[in-house]
Amino acid sequence: MKQTKIALRPIPAADAGVIADILLNDSVKQTYMVGDLSREEAYQKALRIASLSRGEDRYVRGIYTANRLVGFLNEVEITDSSIELGWVVAPAHQNNGYATEAVRLAMDALFAKGFSRIIAGAFSENAASMRVMEKNGMARQEFTEPIEYRGMTHTCIYYAKSKP
Repeated sequence: MKQTKIALRPIPAADAGVIADILLNDSVKQTYMVGDLSREEAYQKALRIASLSRGEDRYVRGIYTANRLVGFLNEVEITDSSIELGWVVAPAHQNNGYATEAVRLAMDALFAKGFSRIIAGAFSENAASMRVMEKNGMARQEFTEPIEYRGMTHTCIYYAKSKP
């Protein structure tokens, strides 16, 4: 696997504008479930994401390359010793391996923290995220879930990996 030289770390409030731009991007909104937000609402949501990344009770991390925020990962749900992850990389930084490397680093950290299973899902039309999961050794699960989003029903396909 190609090393992309990224780091996962807490997000300072100063980077909230970058997160807001990601959340407002029309391309991002096709696959990362975020409502229609005003610039101010997106900025407030970004401040909340940044704040959560600096706490210990949630898993949220910024994806950085060369000290530049290019995306973030976040917990979707925790059940027992399993955690479901979601992620987004700004369109200008996609196709550089950042998501693949970020998910690998997050999985290593979460397994070390004691989680025994990591789950992630993607809409069936989001081939890039499914490739990220496959490259990280996650196996496609039998179950799928219909999700209503932006006036359409999408099929969410799940992948999972258990602690080695």
